[in-house]
Amino acid sequence: MSFDRCHAEVTVSAALAQHRLATTLQRLGPPQQVNADPHAGTVELHGRVFAAQAIGSLDGARWTWSWADERHGYKMQLGRGLRDAAETLGVPVFAVPSIAEVDEPLVHAIGAIAVAHGHGDAYWIAAPSVLYLIERGQLDLPTGSRVEALTRALSAASELSIDVAIAVRFAARRLGLVVVERPLGFSVRDDVSGDVRTFSLLSEGP
Repeated sequence: MSFDRCHAEVTVSAALAQHRLATTLQRLGPPQQVNADPHAGTVELHGRVFAAQAIGSLDGARWTWSWADERHGYKMQLGRGLRDAAETLGVPVFAVPSIAEVDEPLVHAIGAIAVAHGHGDAYWIAAPSVLYLIERGQLDLPTGSRVEALTRALSAASELSIDVAIAVRFAARRLGLVVVERPLGFSVRDDVSGDVRTFSLLSEGP
């Protein structure tokens, strides 16, 4: 798989997952105090407690995986799963105990790659820069316009310089939408609701 395709698919997969998390939290009501407990493996968001595992943290500019020090007693099955999948995913830093010169965007990238490859339903960064993966099966099923969900996900992902054509086609397949090719772009159609959105290849985003 080419880098452009891999980058676009990972980015849009994560954006769809984060959109689903945002939709779930919105339905729960206004934000409340966040309570994260890495020992119990939980994060409380908007009053609901989610099973979630702290897979690593950023201290200054150094990222350290939770599995690198088992003395703290965190739940770390998801972190170990990423470590063991490092070679398959082509991300060798997943198997390195700590990484120097890391910034916040890279923490988001780690979460995005993990979620895109099925190691969690979504990710959450709790203060102070602890990355949690929300265990699968806890988020609400998507409702409403699937075309709108695709558009929002692409808008969130567009800042990362992805190939829009690849991203749209991939997201459409994930959401069960129909892609109609056109001379200077393509349309995405929801055969259930009748919603249609047209994308131009002459622009950089939706």
